[in-house]
Amino acid sequence: MSGALTRSRAGNTTPVQASSAPSHAAPVALKPGPSPVIAEALYEEVQELMQQRLFESAATLAEHVVASSGGKRCPVAYTVQLATALAECKDWRRAEAHFAHACSQRVALSRGGAPEADGGGEAAEQLPGLPELKLRRAQCLLELGETADATKELEAIPLAERTALVHASLARLYKNDGQDAKARNAYESVVRLNPYAVEAHRALARLTRSRKAPAALAALQSSAAARQGPTALCAQINLGEMAVAQERPRDVLREFGALSQHYGDTCHSLASLGRAHSQQGDVASALDAYRRAADLDPWSAEGVVDYAALLAKSGERAHTVELSRLATRMLGLGNERWEAWTVGAIFCQVKSNAQTTADAQKEVLKHALSYATHGVELGPKAAAAVATKAALTVALAVKGVDPESDEQLAHDVTHQLKEAAALYRRALSLDPSIESYAGLVNLELSYLGQQQGSTVMRAFKAAKEAKDLWSESATAVVLLASVCSHDSDEMAKYLEPARTLLQNALQLEPTSTEVLSAMANYDAVNGFEADAIALLRARLRPGGNTPSHVSDALHALLGGLLVDMGDEGNYEEARRHLHEALELNPQSAAAKGALEQLDEKSAADESGAVAVDDEEEAY
Repeated sequence: MSGALTRSRAGNTTPVQASSAPSHAAPVALKPGPSPVIAEALYEEVQELMQQRLFESAATLAEHVVASSGGKRCPVAYTVQLATALAECKDWRRAEAHFAHACSQRVALSRGGAPEADGGGEAAEQLPGLPELKLRRAQCLLELGETADATKELEAIPLAERTALVHASLARLYKNDGQDAKARNAYESVVRLNPYAVEAHRALARLTRSRKAPAALAALQSSAAARQGPTALCAQINLGEMAVAQERPRDVLREFGALSQHYGDTCHSLASLGRAHSQQGDVASALDAYRRAADLDPWSAEGVVDYAALLAKSGERAHTVELSRLATRMLGLGNERWEAWTVGAIFCQVKSNAQTTADAQKEVLKHALSYATHGVELGPKAAAAVATKAALTVALAVKGVDPESDEQLAHDVTHQLKEAAALYRRALSLDPSIESYAGLVNLELSYLGQQQGSTVMRAFKAAKEAKDLWSESATAVVLLASVCSHDSDEMAKYLEPARTLLQNALQLEPTSTEVLSAMANYDAVNGFEADAIALLRARLRPGGNTPSHVSDALHALLGGLLVDMGDEGNYEEARRHLHEALELNPQSAAAKGALEQLDEKSAADESGAVAVDDEEEAY
């Protein structure tokens, strides 16, 4: 071919007359000093590299663009281009410095700087405004961990010029700093600018935890368009998120059930349904929802820690095998995920229970704790990871310790328990959950009181905080009632109010296994055995207000209460409920124990009856 090819600005190739110069000709000497022509041509090449996501090359050439056009005195568009390329390379410190300089240039330009100071032509047209530049600088500061400076930079943007992203960024900063009122205002600004911002609605629900819908959501619901199209979908999602934040499982099932029915399943919807079913004691439906989420998107970690915890809690061999497979799958998806290591830790804890000696159990628990620790390292702001580490710290510390013993705990054990309490409080500061509150309350009541005197008032304070946060949550109400009914001098005055709390919980969730069990147990322990039996009979009789997911625990509890009553006329009913419990869960220890007790009483009654007959015959 006689001619060489050169690429035009549009990317096409055109023939060029071949040069007669020899191939070993000396390079053309470049004139020293700024060269605006070269800078302009390089600027366009850098833009193309950015579009192709070749950011390292773009950053290298962008430095030459700046250098060849006056350095610090270069047009602001060139500074912005270099800062953007550096940010894409995650060179946050240099990017932040150049964005700061670009902000100064932009201010000078707005005050009547030279016409060419913006870069001219296409560069000037693409130049971001000052609010956008401040936002980009703030994002670099956030990556550097300089949150106070990031907040200051964003707050400097005039209110009228703040975008939804600026408000959302400020809201997250305020929330992390404990300024909940400011965070609420910022999130409300987000949804005013964009009512489809689901993350803002979700955050508002968590911040308010009130049945009353925030103004933006109320507007969505009252809108005529809310009955169809994307507005309806957004309103439905936000109603579900409010129910999740307020720990109202019945409403979660209704809202997310409707979402799945009308708009199809998503991992988030299924995970929310799984948690709600679990809170109501419907293990089968909860596991079904979690499995469907895993099948829908094997790469998603949505709800996977709750899924693992539920499998671990059931204690069934088939569920232990399922938990093992879940842990293997999660670790196979990538060992950089905190969820994978947290699920692995939960499985190791279950595995420790299968060991035959206390020493072997401790070794496996240490392994589990190391998994949990690594999960926290990968996800330091993941409350579920921190809470899992707290629970494992307790399990390892008290292995072999009797919580009912009056003996003082060893110093190292007490130290570990205090560490666990601190971890629970850290989890609560990251993202409050009833599970973390329950872990802290149980720790205070069961173990820490042995070493430090009664800690029941600290447990009461924690349970009260949970109740205040989730005033419509039956689970939170039951937690507070459990502390109020604690057998201690401090709680003696709260014994009767505890029964009122449980009655309120029963009104909130009349079919919850947890609430029914708590109410019946309270009555049985405090002299209201007849009421406990009547409650369970009413819930378990055919056609009554029976839970759709009748739990083995309820049948075992009623059967046990009937056995304890000692009335031979109730033995047949007791046996029927205990057998139903074992059909639902063959491993039910409560049902097995009550059935053994029933057999002993029946045998004793028969022996007594035979002895009486013999005496009468002899007489």
